[in-house]
Amino acid sequence: MRHLHENDESLNYVVGGHTPHVKRKILCLGMSYADIDKYVNSLTTPSDANGPMAIRRVIECVRRDYLSEMDGRDLARVVATEYDSNADLYTVSQEEGANYRNDRHMNGNFNRTNFVRRLQEHFLCLEFDQVILDYFWIPAGWDVQHWSRTLFGHTLVELAKHDVLPYRAPREGELLGSVILPFCYHCFKEVIGNFKQLRRYYDVSFLRKHELHKVPLWKGTRQIGAKPMRKFR
Repeated sequence: MRHLHENDESLNYVVGGHTPHVKRKILCLGMSYADIDKYVNSLTTPSDANGPMAIRRVIECVRRDYLSEMDGRDLARVVATEYDSNADLYTVSQEEGANYRNDRHMNGNFNRTNFVRRLQEHFLCLEFDQVILDYFWIPAGWDVQHWSRTLFGHTLVELAKHDVLPYRAPREGELLGSVILPFCYHCFKEVIGNFKQLRRYYDVSFLRKHELHKVPLWKGTRQIGAKPMRKFR
């Protein structure tokens, strides 16, 4: 869903308008940004590792039981996406099983009506270029229990209304200024059910399979490989 400007009549989903030298800021809902700095000295990978080496460092933390597989998988995807897309990722979840980076992670429930206010307070009114609802792990019935109507009818509206996700002028090949939702029945049903509210702030459309490379988190996840994504140990 692309955030619409009040004078924008375009129905084009692809957006852009970022400055090439400024890192994109991406908010990932349902993910955690673990802090592993205190473990660095005991790891075989260097403290300044990035890209594939950073991913191996995260896997090593999981194998040594410094991180759970879930937190490790999230962190590996975060660092891979930051490296691949030259972006800064910020996360929100209700996980409490590890130490998380306070500057990049907020413990919170994005189904609550006060979520956007808390988000602004935590990240000091930071503006994001893109918001992504994590798609990787959606067992049957999990989405219905964890993604309430408030998320679609209130939180997503508030993100645009208060310019947490500001308008970005359309630009070929980009998805900035957009909310990326998994294409599952529950999301589809809730978007349709809240379409009246969402349509005031977003242009709602589908992202085709051949366009997935425009989603930074999808691209970053593909850098890790199927085997570690299934099982980190």
